[in-house]
Amino acid sequence: MSQQKFRSTNPIYQGGNPLTVKKAVVLAAGRGTRLGELTANNPKGLVQVAGRPMLDHVLMNMQDAGVTETMLIVGYRGHQIVDYYGTSSFGMSMAYATQPVPNGTASALLLAEEFSGNDDIFIIYGDILTSPGSNHSIAETFQSRSCDGVIGLNWVEDPYEGGAVYRENEQVTRVVEKPPLGTSTTNWNIAGVSIFSPAIWSRLHDVSPSPRGEYELTSAIEAMIDEKCVLLGHEIVGFWSDAGTPGRLAESDAWFREHQLVN
Repeated sequence: MSQQKFRSTNPIYQGGNPLTVKKAVVLAAGRGTRLGELTANNPKGLVQVAGRPMLDHVLMNMQDAGVTETMLIVGYRGHQIVDYYGTSSFGMSMAYATQPVPNGTASALLLAEEFSGNDDIFIIYGDILTSPGSNHSIAETFQSRSCDGVIGLNWVEDPYEGGAVYRENEQVTRVVEKPPLGTSTTNWNIAGVSIFSPAIWSRLHDVSPSPRGEYELTSAIEAMIDEKCVLLGHEIVGFWSDAGTPGRLAESDAWFREHQLVN
């Protein structure tokens, strides 16, 4: 059973004005094969970053953004995550769903539809680590603007590993999942932290398999754009990492230790 009944006293984790998005779903079902032996006996979410499981950093950032209810979508060795966090951690109630087949983010998210209900919801990938306060900033943007979603963005040399995002001013006009290297005319990448209104669910139900054979969140985002939903891009300031490789994991560990965000 987890002992993570933790509330950070570090000022960098303290939120500002009360925020209205109270629910989050965290995608943590991945096998983490790129991490080799680190995930031979552990789920990726429990791999250590600066003395804590990487999911701790994700959950602390959610708590800082005002979230009070979180659902973790688990898969590989998911029982270890359930045992570790239990029914309450970081001041949030914890719920779980298991993705039996790792066939994409859209199918994983649909497991949280009942949990979400008619509420707006954070969607975050469990191996995306960002500077504390980044989720709080996304939530502020969402509740201060009339929109159907806010998609976190990070700048990269080429978004071929993730999702390329095109904008006109703030509004997202196009997304391309894993574009071939060298083909994008944008440097903005889907950062793996977003907020959506309940409008996302009907689009997720309509997603068809991609050329990679997966049901992908980006397909639902494309449908929302085609149907004139207002989606805004929010640029994440500071640290961002997809901590799914040994090199990026080491960079994340060094950053969080440097900033004294350790246990």
